[in-house]
Amino acid sequence: MQGFVISNMQRLFRAWKVRLHTHYSRYDTDEDRLSHRPEDVQLEDWKYLVKYFGSEEFKRDPVSGEKDTPDKVWEIQHTHKKVSGEREWLDPNPNKFMASSNNLLLNNNVKRSSIP
Repeated sequence: MQGFVISNMQRLFRAWKVRLHTHYSRYDTDEDRLSHRPEDVQLEDWKYLVKYFGSEEFKRDPVSGEKDTPDKVWEIQHTHKKVSGEREWLDPNPNKFMASSNNLLLNNNVKRSSIP
């Protein structure tokens, strides 16, 4: 039961962060973002988040310091870390998508490493 509660809390926290970043992404300038603060976020918290979402720190991998490739971002968004540190897929069968995306890239003569 405790694992279920923790798993749900983690999922809800991720969804909340995504919702805030999606709201941030709707606007082109920080001025617009600050003037369209979500109702459930305090002004000082929103100022911090606007600054953080626009920072290089947010856009880079915290371990390597490099920007992640789109396929790595997708993997991170669809997995979670186990206690051991290895990533586990949230979808029990992610191989269908990965196989079809690899085939699509191969059929279009595009290498994964060449995707910006």
